[in-house]
Amino acid sequence: WVPGHMGCRGNEMSDEEAKEAANPEGEQSRLRDLPQALRGRLPISKSTAKQMFAEQLKHQSRTMFEETHAGRKLRRIDGRAPSNDFRK
Repeated sequence: WVPGHMGCRGNEMSDEEAKEAANPEGEQSRLRDLPQALRGRLPISKSTAKQMFAEQLKHQSRTMFEETHAGRKLRRIDGRAPSNDFRK
């Protein structure tokens, strides 16, 4: 925000439009008015995909470890295993 823009008609109009567009209760675009590419679900971001993959991998490795003989034996000793403390 720059105080030098106060009183500038165009700036104040664009500010009002931005506030209206950001209002979650405001009017939404009709599906048929949107470009075809925006009508479906938006793709997930690269960082979100990496995060989801890491979580799935962590869950899968934990499950696989718990099914091994060593994993079952260790769980009797420490029910938290394999925890991050265990991995250090």
